[in-house]
Order: sequence, then C-alpha cells, then structure tokens
Amino acid sequence: MISARNLGWHVLLATGKPPWAIRTLAARLSLTGTHIVANGSALWTQADGTEVLARIPDAGVRTSLTYAARYCIPRAVSGPRGVFTQATWGVPALTAALHEVGEDAPTVVPDAVAAEPDPWKVILIQRTDQRHPPVPAVEGGQWVRTGPAFHETLPAGSSKGTAMRLLCQRLGIAREDVIAFGDSENDIDLLQWAGTGIAMAHAPQAVRGAAAATTAGNDEDGVAQALEPLLD
Repeated sequence: MISARNLGWHVLLATGKPPWAIRTLAARLSLTGTHIVANGSALWTQADGTEVLARIPDAGVRTSLTYAARYCIPRAVSGPRGVFTQATWGVPALTAALHEVGEDAPTVVPDAVAAEPDPWKVILIQRTDQRHPPVPAVEGGQWVRTGPAFHETLPAGSSKGTAMRLLCQRLGIAREDVIAFGDSENDIDLLQWAGTGIAMAHAPQAVRGAAAATTAGNDEDGVAQALEPLLD
C-alpha cells in the first residue's frame, strides 16, 4: 500500500462495512482519502465524515423486515447513526455474525426503524446453507448477498461500482486506470466496471467469473502478489 501511494496511486477501501468499522484499519494503513462504505451507499473520509449517497425508502425497509420476521431471521437496520435491532429480532445471532466480520454489536432499541431515519441497508443473518422462501420485491431496494452469513437489502441502484464511478469522476481518474479487488457478490459490479478487476482465489465462482483475473486468497497476500509486478 505504501509503495502504491508513493507512486501517486489513490488507494481506498470499498466495503460493505459502516465508516466506524474501518477507521482503525484506514489509520493503520495511512489511508487518508475517501473510502466507499455501506456497499456504495456512502462515502467516508476521516477528515470530512460521511456523505450518504442513497437510502432505502421506509416501505422497502418494512417489507424486508416483515419477510425476516415471518421466518424468524435475525435482522437489523443500518445507517449513518449506527446498527439498530430490537430485543425480539435475534440479537445473539446478529451479534455473533457481526463479531465474525470485526464489527461491534448492534444497539438494541424499542424501534429500530425510528432509530435510523436514513437507512442504507437492512441486514439479515441468512446463511448460505439455510433455505427460506424467495425474498419479496422491495420498493426502492435490492437484495444482495454480501457474505456467507449476510443477505442484505440495499438501496436500488446502489453498489460499490456506482460509488466508484462517482468518485473517479470527482478525482478525474479514468476507468481504465482503476484496479479493483473483491471476494464477494457485492464486489461483482465493481470488478466488472474497473479497468482491471481481480478476484481473490477464495471468492465464489460468480465473483471469479466477473473478474478479468484471479489472485491468491486473503491469507496468502493475494492483493500484494497482484500489485507487486505493477510497482516495479
């Protein structure tokens, strides 16, 4: 990362995580620029805070939550104010899943919808080995698998690729000069848009198929392996 920055590259994180979950990592990597967070529903910088790009309409939020309630699926509402759940919404399973990806436990409130008036996603803990009836259409929203345990409702049209297009326009960076790495279904749009999209070896087949190339997995420093030839 340091070598790339020294060459004048813009290095950023594009993640489904909220801003507060990447502050420590961004600081450790000395990444002071703009990052894509909440699966492209917002941009964040340490200096300027969060810029919300998209939200889910209230009707869409309630449709997603009603589906989850019908099948007893742990759930939460996430937005710029935090991740909120209710006491009867499967808090232990939700907390455990968030902990697995390095995020804090959700805040338990009487009304999670009221607690976050600008929701950028509804989180469902619906693991890939679980079977539930097909998800319903969501007004102003879309369903995206963001990880093995996470099936989320995001704002319609919102994605890491959409946010990257906007950011590159602002920075004057051509699509052909963008290198993107990804390992989950919420990375597909970004990998397809970038001039060079590279999937991690452990990514699902659909993700690897959307990329121009594949590198080694996260535990094998796959990003570094792919970048080193470009830094010589």
